[in-house]
Amino acid sequence: MLTPELLETLRQRLLQQLDGLHAQLGADDLAEQATRDWRGNREVHDPGEVATASAVDDVVAGREALHIRDALSLEAALHRLALGDYGHCVDCNEAIDSARLLVDPATERCQACQAAFEQSPGFWAGDRLAPTD
Repeated sequence: MLTPELLETLRQRLLQQLDGLHAQLGADDLAEQATRDWRGNREVHDPGEVATASAVDDVVAGREALHIRDALSLEAALHRLALGDYGHCVDCNEAIDSARLLVDPATERCQACQAAFEQSPGFWAGDRLAPTD
């Protein structure tokens, strides 16, 4: 059972993680700007430099996408908390073990439903926000 004290602890952890992700997104924006400035201030003729710049862009975009997905997950958990639905599985509505929530306060599924979700088509293909039918 989630006591009011534990709920507050989890809420604080969610907020701290969200603040950290927002800071990281800002750092990613600075890195992306620095990469653009580097390329914008010089002519690139070497195919190796073009490939390196493209790889850097891909890494920055990938990290940003992961941070955004994680931020949305944290915001969704905070929303469930505000609605009073926090701590219950979004699939079966059973209580999520408090130890699981302490490890990942943004988790939205019980262990059994998470295992089933990870076996759904599309999960390992990158569609982790919603399974495909």
